Amino acid sequence: MIRPERRRASLAAPIVFALSLACRGPSAPDWSAEPLTDSGATLVASGERERAGDWAEAHRILTEGLLRHPGDFDLAARLQDVELRLLERGEVPEDFPPGEGTANERARRAYRARAERVGDARSLLLAARVEDDLLAALYLVQMAAGKDDADAAVHYGHAHVLFALGRLGEARQALGRVFATRPGFLRARRLEARVLAAQGEEREALVALDAWLERSGRDPRLSPAQRADAQLEAAGLELGLDQAGAALERLESLGPYEGKRGARLELLRAAALEGRRDLEGALLAARRAAQLDPSDPLPLLYEALLHGRRRGEPIAARRAWVALLERLSAQEGEFDPAAVLVALRARVELAQLERGRRTTAAERP
Repeated sequence: MIRPERRRASLAAPIVFALSLACRGPSAPDWSAEPLTDSGATLVASGERERAGDWAEAHRILTEGLLRHPGDFDLAARLQDVELRLLERGEVPEDFPPGEGTANERARRAYRARAERVGDARSLLLAARVEDDLLAALYLVQMAAGKDDADAAVHYGHAHVLFALGRLGEARQALGRVFATRPGFLRARRLEARVLAAQGEEREALVALDAWLERSGRDPRLSPAQRADAQLEAAGLELGLDQAGAALERLESLGPYEGKRGARLELLRAAALEGRRDLEGALLAARRAAQLDPSDPLPLLYEALLHGRRRGEPIAARRAWVALLERLSAQEGEFDPAAVLVALRARVELAQLERGRRTTAAERP
């Protein structure tokens, strides 16, 4: 027999699954973050300009920093991120090759050309970092490992691609090679949590993620966005462990965020409030999520499920399912299997609501 608490939590489960990547780590992590190198001051200065929205100046600071520290992966990765942000804003970084396409397409072509021209492990790794084709990215990181098998950053990149491909056992092995020489590599420790999380060890995952958050502190090698996403993942893990109160407390300490990150926070808040039996609050949070990210159908899906399954409001549920289908039909772009499944669920629910309406009408005297 299913306990009532489990029935109440059933709606939160798919939302938590969609929003958070499970992660796992050791129960008692025994690593310490690596001390900052001489490039730390450059990352601090760049971070200040990034937070101020001065991306061109951040680009200049990082470019000059890489001239002083040409082998620093954290500097190179941050510079690549800043270049992408500039391209997204329609600003072409200085010395960036001309071309057409999206920001990532232009970055991919530029870094692939550089990797072919230079041919060292670091250039291959950076090319893999902006490669959309995961098999192409895997080829690039394997080439990088062939150039320099002693570079922990190369093994980290290899693990990252393997994780994206779902090859979790191989990703763990690659991370083991990272930690053999750099046990406190923060990017790799974060990835370790995500890889092990996908194997379902949620309780230890939460311990590991909180340890990562504590030990990374305000480390300039990590952006505020990375820390915010880690906090949201931790809240999702707490919800998966039926710790709605702890998740809600964590979420209240975050934000406010805009766009997709803000929508993710509000949807997690909705699941936490549902876990606390506050259905009105959950509905309001789901509606805020829909406003923050109109392209995401998940808030409308959650609202429809709340109306239909929790509150017994067939009219409101029907309205929400119709709105969800309209949202999905208005979206353009590449084929999205997840959107197809959501649309199918909406049509099934509408058919059931219609069948229930007809049955009720037939039973009336």
